[in-house]
Amino acid sequence: MTGRIEQIKDRLPLSEMSGEPRSRTQERFSDDEMAQIKRDFARRFKEAFNHASNAEIARRLGVTDMTVKPYADGDRLPVGELLLWISLKSGCSVDWLLTGKGTRRIETNNIFSEDEEARINHLAAESGRSFNEMVRVLAMAMVEAHEKI
Repeated sequence: MTGRIEQIKDRLPLSEMSGEPRSRTQERFSDDEMAQIKRDFARRFKEAFNHASNAEIARRLGVTDMTVKPYADGDRLPVGELLLWISLKSGCSVDWLLTGKGTRRIETNNIFSEDEEARINHLAAESGRSFNEMVRVLAMAMVEAHEKI
């Protein structure tokens, strides 16, 4: 059986960086292109969480620091389920997170004007929260204030 595995490995193109066989998915991008894609994702990943620390991002996502580290460092891209979770927790679109294209924010049917969104983003950054978390905090504060009236 080992001989058959070695034959299959011998037919795969090799990574320019590691010399290891590349998967079919990896054949679509050169090592340099893939490294750049991962670096770009890392930059957007950090930006999506207002450049919070890895520990803070991990807390918001409900994962460990070690789970966040390879994505924040540009070593890996997240799998689908985690990417969707990152999108939901950060309020950023999957398309923007992966490619930098499209609308950064998840479409909200224009609930907020650009100025209002910028002000909420500023508050979120100051408090270490995501945009969606800040909206929830503000909404709950309004509910509590209204209940006191």
